[in-house]
Amino acid sequence: EFLSTSSHLLELPVKPSVRAATLRLLAGLPTTKVRGSITDPLGRTGIEVTFTKSEGFTDEFGTDDVVAQRYTTILDPRIGTVLAVDVAIAVESTEGLAKGTFMDYQAWAPEAGWTSERPERPRGCRLSDRPLP
Repeated sequence: EFLSTSSHLLELPVKPSVRAATLRLLAGLPTTKVRGSITDPLGRTGIEVTFTKSEGFTDEFGTDDVVAQRYTTILDPRIGTVLAVDVAIAVESTEGLAKGTFMDYQAWAPEAGWTSERPERPRGCRLSDRPLP
């Protein structure tokens, strides 16, 4: 029941071997559904995958409309990294909103990762002796 939440490992800067193992685990679960190719809200081509129940949700649109939506994750088809998570897609049309429109999402940058380098202090930024509140 809780194995599908391991999809959150894909949102971390993990080694490719960990990502591959996570994808193999998730692929074997009955809750995982691959819907096919999709273009994410930033125009990147990916694979639409759901790891848990993603249908049956609604959200308000406009002043008096409630729109059915589904949630999905969009993965890079080449390396399995996350392109976007918590992607809410309208599954019906209403005035001013077409079916298939992205209603909400969190996009991920491919350059996220761990580093041991110390960041540079911005120009004009000084250390203060004042204690934090």
